[in-house]
Amino acid sequence: PEDAMYCAKFITFLHRIETPGFSTMELFDVIVSAVVGALYSITEDEAACLGIFLNALWKLISEWRYDEQCFERQVDGKVSNCG
Repeated sequence: PEDAMYCAKFITFLHRIETPGFSTMELFDVIVSAVVGALYSITEDEAACLGIFLNALWKLISEWRYDEQCFERQVDGKVSNCG
């Protein structure tokens, strides 16, 4: 569980510091595709960790989705969102 939280916070950190060459939206797309492909072949423990990871990311994505000012401040026009 700690690894899952660390990964989610690290992704958020990379986005926040606008890491060159790191596309936050592209990464989210890759994560969703990977989860769909792996869903039926992971163990219960792996699924629990994946759920923790996805929940942490989902909170961030939901904030961007439902708070326009937050989206404009944290996402819109940032270098880390360009593919």
